[in-house]
Amino acid sequence: MKFIYRFRKNIMLIDNDKYIVYGIETWMLKQDKYYLVEYIPDVFFEYERAEKFVNLCNSLKISPIHLLDLIEDEFS
Repeated sequence: MKFIYRFRKNIMLIDNDKYIVYGIETWMLKQDKYYLVEYIPDVFFEYERAEKFVNLCNSLKISPIHLLDLIEDEFS
């Protein structure tokens, strides 16, 4: 089974101020079709950091079981 990671841009409203945030999506390839299996919202505020994180997960072929640990490590 193959997994790929993408980031999703969202708008967060806090006290009438808008912020752009990026969440992480996990997609699974099964029988030539991709399925969304997990979405973790509002992980990053910076586009470049979200892009770098997703590219690293994809290049290392990270298993989704480790995704939350990797996000935690990113901020520790």
